[in-house]
Amino acid sequence: MKKTILRLMFAAALTATFTGVTSCSSDDAEEFSISDQKHFNPPTWIQGKWGNEFDEGNEYSYEFKADNFILKISNGSQDYNAYINLANAGGINTMSVVEEVKTSTRYKFIIKTIGGMDTTHDFQLQSDGSMKDMESGLSGWVYTKRP
Repeated sequence: MKKTILRLMFAAALTATFTGVTSCSSDDAEEFSISDQKHFNPPTWIQGKWGNEFDEGNEYSYEFKADNFILKISNGSQDYNAYINLANAGGINTMSVVEEVKTSTRYKFIIKTIGGMDTTHDFQLQSDGSMKDMESGLSGWVYTKRP
């Protein structure tokens, strides 16, 4: 009889443990949504596609839209609005554009992260109609407008 009571108590405790582990509350099921917020507003002179040939025919380029900045490398691309919105999903603002400078010959912005891995891009229009990247890891590269 004593063993039966111990087994029943053990079974009840085990059932309670598994029920507690597998149950869901509304806090656990918080929705994960990604916004479609726009973070960029480039000047009209820079809007369009800009390319730079490097490393035996691979294309490294930028595309500036009225409200977006897209980096393209060969066949891949990074939509920065989508990238920042994904980083900020779930209500944690980990990334933002903190400075945006726009003139008739310059477009500069800083993407700030809470981890301190900030990225600065500073594009300057050259007298020949090309554009020079003055600040990023590819500083000094010259880009030409593409169709």
